[in-house]
Amino acid sequence: MGPADLAWRVVERDAMTLLAAYEERCWFPRQGELEFAAGLARMTWSEELVRETVRDADNMVLGGNLLRALEGGSLYLLLRHVAPSDPALHSLRHLIDGLATAAEQLAGGDPGDAA
Repeated sequence: MGPADLAWRVVERDAMTLLAAYEERCWFPRQGELEFAAGLARMTWSEELVRETVRDADNMVLGGNLLRALEGGSLYLLLRHVAPSDPALHSLRHLIDGLATAAEQLAGGDPGDAA
């Protein structure tokens, strides 16, 4: 097992933990985290672009669970070794897409289950 395999395990664990907490309504992302996820969902992921996006996150995202899950370095290492569409990123993509949908619902005036 190489470094990318270990990175995948960390990214997978963190994404699944956050997704479960969100779906079970144990974690309520801040508005800034939802908007940040919407931005990530719209971009083509690369190590450099995700690293830059995380680095430039505003105060509404800083200290949030989503940013902590992204900035540990494992995601960057994984992106260095896999394509953005690789199944290794499926759980994280699922989390980001779910949060992006919640952000869109809030922006549209229909909070639904977003909070």
